[in-house]
Amino acid sequence: MAASCAYVVLVMAVYWITNALHLAVVSMFPIAFFPLLGIMDTNAVCTNYMKDTNVVYLASIIVGIAMEHSGFHRRIALLMLLKMGTSPRMLLFGVMLATMTISMWIMNTVAAAMMIPIVEIGRAHV
Repeated sequence: MAASCAYVVLVMAVYWITNALHLAVVSMFPIAFFPLLGIMDTNAVCTNYMKDTNVVYLASIIVGIAMEHSGFHRRIALLMLLKMGTSPRMLLFGVMLATMTISMWIMNTVAAAMMIPIVEIGRAHV
């Protein structure tokens, strides 16, 4: 059983280093190979992948992608420019206010990552 686990880890390492498959695909190898090789059952493996914090993080990323896909980030940036003006101090306050408002519903790291396109759009229009 230990040799089988080491084999899966070695195959994953080779695929990660060579980038032969996408990293997201390689990261799912234990879900497929651990039950096949008798290392762990599927429930035990999947429990490690889908902890509560991982699900919340994944949902926040999906919300962020949806907001960017729908153009909501442009609306936020243009509304921020309209309400705050072009003063650097007020623009910074507007970015902070938008980040605070968005981070009430999604995780702070995703909210900060979502602010990058908003700031880029704001910077392009100033």
